[in-house]
Amino acid sequence: MTTFARDIKVKDLIKFNGTPADLEGFDASVKRCLLAQNLPLYHGGWVKGEPDGEYEYVAPNTPDAKSNYLMGKRLCAAIATKFEGVALTWWDDHDSKQDNPIPNCWKRHGLMRGPVDNGNGTTVEISLYDLIKTQFSGEVDARTAEIELGKFRWDAYTTKKDALTVAAFRTTIERLMKRAGKTTQFERIRCIRNCLPQSMKEKTEIVATEDILWERINIIDVTHEVDRLDKNNAESGPSEGQDPFDGQLAPGYLIPYDNCPPLVTVTQTVPSPCPICPPSSACPPLKQMIWDLFVSGMSGRLIPAIGLFGAMVWYVWAEEAEKKEKKRKREEEEKEERERKERRKRREEEEDKEEREMKERRKRREERKEKEVRKGKEEREMKERRKRREEREEREERAKQASRCWRWRMWEAEAEHMRAMLRLD
Repeated sequence: MTTFARDIKVKDLIKFNGTPADLEGFDASVKRCLLAQNLPLYHGGWVKGEPDGEYEYVAPNTPDAKSNYLMGKRLCAAIATKFEGVALTWWDDHDSKQDNPIPNCWKRHGLMRGPVDNGNGTTVEISLYDLIKTQFSGEVDARTAEIELGKFRWDAYTTKKDALTVAAFRTTIERLMKRAGKTTQFERIRCIRNCLPQSMKEKTEIVATEDILWERINIIDVTHEVDRLDKNNAESGPSEGQDPFDGQLAPGYLIPYDNCPPLVTVTQTVPSPCPICPPSSACPPLKQMIWDLFVSGMSGRLIPAIGLFGAMVWYVWAEEAEKKEKKRKREEEEKEERERKERRKRREEEEDKEEREMKERRKRREERKEKEVRKGKEEREMKERRKRREEREEREERAKQASRCWRWRMWEAEAEHMRAMLRLD
């Protein structure tokens, strides 16, 4: 005997907002969802099998075969819970009209690969996929995408966190061009250049292929990022008095010192052993700076010691700044991770809520049907009792009439006998 699974789960089904370009992806998501649950509902028809095995589409008169159109209505109702935006508005309007038929399958039996002759039997197939495809035509979406392409501009030089990268910008504009039907290289290159910032557009030319243009855009974007980082590093470094890399005081800060020994810089370290590190290993930068400062001070080389001290201070400051930056990035990543977990939790709660509401609606519908069946059964029983009571009353009435007729005939016979006796007298 052919049986189906009781529940239809659409938790992993993606949303559909009425964009025709997204209909193929939504259709693939429906197919994966049904395949994962082993539900033979992708096409309408008569099937044979069981949940623990495999199903196959067969002719309606096949023994043990079962129609999937009743289950298909439940599937279409579950799929409709994933509509949003324009698609949700259209479905609410379609479902509110009593004249519109209720979809009983996702796709018609004739659209499947290798359909069975007369596979749908006498059932009139109402495909939800065909209704969506008819409602959201590609021509309207192409005109909408054309308008969106005209308005879309990529803000490549913004510092906002939600700014589009080159890869995200390419994905967005390629999706728009696909919806608008842009196929030739010249049209696509022209659309891409029109969406660039003016300064970047002036640096790009009309090239032979689209790949060359994207390579040029990548180079310009990387160059801009490198220049911006170099500028930030130059502004954040020491700017007054001490150059941290030469080990000397800047002009205007020199201290006169007669008969000073040769200067010792950071790069020209004093060849003296470090008591902190092992003899066979090199000193870390900070330890080497401290040791050079100590040796320079002990040997009377005061000026390079002061320069070395400034370099050490700058190094410590830079190390602290780097630690703060790493801490800030780690906090931002943790915050983003918490927000992502909260969004996923809210999404799961919404999906669970939708599933519970759908189960409640199904339960109420089954209770209503059961109540109607029970009410109809009670009415039939009441009619049967009324009919039997009327028949019994009719039989009793006929019996009473027969009894009255019999007594009447008895009286007549007795009266006739009396008259006969009187005549004899």
